[in-house]
Amino acid sequence: AVLHHGNVKSVLLNQLKEVKAFAGDEKLFFSVTGEQAKGFNELLPYFINEIPACVEGCLIVDEKTGSIIEIGAQNAKFITGFSMDDKSRVKFATNTSCSAGTGSFLEEQASRLDISLDNLSDYADQGKKIIRMAGRCSVFSKTDMIHHQQEGAAVEDILLGLIYAMVRNYKANVVRKMKISFPVMLVGGVMHIKRVKRAVEEIFRIPADKIILSQNYNFISAMGSAYIGKKEKRVADIRQLISLVDIKSDKHQIISLESVFKSAPFDPPLSGFGNNDGIDKHLCRPVGSRSVGSGSEGFLGIDVGSTSINLVLINDQKEVLTYRYLPAKGKPEKVVKEGLDSIKQEFGDKIRIKGIGTTGSGRYLIGKKLNAEVILNEITAQAEGALNIHKDVETIFEIGGQDSKFISLENGAVVDFAMNKICAAGTGSFIEEQTKKMGIDIEQCGDMALSGDRPVNLGERCTVFIEGSITKALSMGEEKNNIIAGLCYSIVRNYLNKVVGNRTPGSKILLQGGIAHNQGVVNAFRALTGKEIIVPDFFSVTGAYGIAVLTLKKLQNIEKKEIAGKTELNIFKESEKLFLKGYSKKIDKKKKTVG
Repeated sequence: AVLHHGNVKSVLLNQLKEVKAFAGDEKLFFSVTGEQAKGFNELLPYFINEIPACVEGCLIVDEKTGSIIEIGAQNAKFITGFSMDDKSRVKFATNTSCSAGTGSFLEEQASRLDISLDNLSDYADQGKKIIRMAGRCSVFSKTDMIHHQQEGAAVEDILLGLIYAMVRNYKANVVRKMKISFPVMLVGGVMHIKRVKRAVEEIFRIPADKIILSQNYNFISAMGSAYIGKKEKRVADIRQLISLVDIKSDKHQIISLESVFKSAPFDPPLSGFGNNDGIDKHLCRPVGSRSVGSGSEGFLGIDVGSTSINLVLINDQKEVLTYRYLPAKGKPEKVVKEGLDSIKQEFGDKIRIKGIGTTGSGRYLIGKKLNAEVILNEITAQAEGALNIHKDVETIFEIGGQDSKFISLENGAVVDFAMNKICAAGTGSFIEEQTKKMGIDIEQCGDMALSGDRPVNLGERCTVFIEGSITKALSMGEEKNNIIAGLCYSIVRNYLNKVVGNRTPGSKILLQGGIAHNQGVVNAFRALTGKEIIVPDFFSVTGAYGIAVLTLKKLQNIEKKEIAGKTELNIFKESEKLFLKGYSKKIDKKKKTVG
């Protein structure tokens, strides 16, 4: 078994030459199977479908095989319903375009742990504790992995947890409720990792003696293909095969290249849909202005997301005084404190923070520690932020690092919304992951995308799998700016199809989230929707801005009721100092001071 790393033609050619050196000029029974086998038009008469090839190969190894669990690099299959005597009732299921239940999932995470494929099995064998990891999108699992590392978990235990996560995801998304017949044969390159077999035993609750793991686990389909080729008398001249594979190498490298890059029309260049939409959108009210004098009251909004933590401080006129956009680093409490320290250093005693609101995935954790007056979900916060910037907004497209949202509004109220599932393909992580692997600074992406004159059509794929498409495009000589432009189109297509779906966006659309810094993505939205896309002020921190406004409104309402009823209300509690070590609180009836 030889890894081709996208160079299918050259690897196959070398393998055929080795066969010729061994067998001479003898004619051979020949057939070819696998996802990339269809890429060689001249070899199609010898092509064998992967399912029957795998079934035949397993029955050659053990004629009692009842089911097959196959986990490869990008493909995962479950095959059952066959026997040595009857192969006409085969039932099978395969993975979708997600990598989470495949070998690519493990490979991606192992590379982040700086573990090579050759050492994967040995590292996993040393694991003593199965750390619970989310068997979800490979990009999102990175967050869990980083979190465990920061807590001091052993790399071996993390890797073991990833193996179990992969098998759980395979069970949930491939096998599902299909009946398993015994014995079960394990097939695919992932099976070189010894602990995978034990994970299958435990997660599927299959006795060890009901599982077959042949030393030929990685050659099963090739064996079955060879058997079918012989049975159907598919004879080939090895010299002719070498010639067919070698001829016109550029044209016949991989047919999937044509299907990915050539069968679909090229999208229009992104340069014609606008420029500099994100410039001057984060201008704060200066401290020395008339509305921000000494002793002014401020209202703080904190958006605690999975990849970033945003803080926005506003005055009682809803004007932004300052903001912070900080990487979460898996340590929300520490980063929030750093943000508060920074704001304190900027304003000193000039601003009294009267109220705090929190939103985002970590809103309860931080909200409780800060004794926040308002703790609300991201949908409400994003909508409030948008409405205070553009009161007649009808639709919000919001794309964050790991979350994407669609919000529909009517007369200032949310009437529908949707969020992404456990896939990174329509989020900021999608483009960040790919540009990093290409050695491109994320801040360069917008300009590079606009300079591409023929964006590469990369389709809608898992961010791990799309890396293969990018590798192929680069091997064909595609320029990086065209690939980056293609990535911009791809993230927008994923968002529109997987998040927006069959919903109809309104006529006034705001694009919110840090992704709007990328002009290529902004323009891809315009190109694919045909609608006006507005990048609003403070687009990267609209959630924090929205929760700050909601906090202001709540406290203003409390004051109105207080005045009307001539009662006194102590809003703030001493418990806030549990989180803010080193901060003292001046508590009067309505105000607290950070200082």
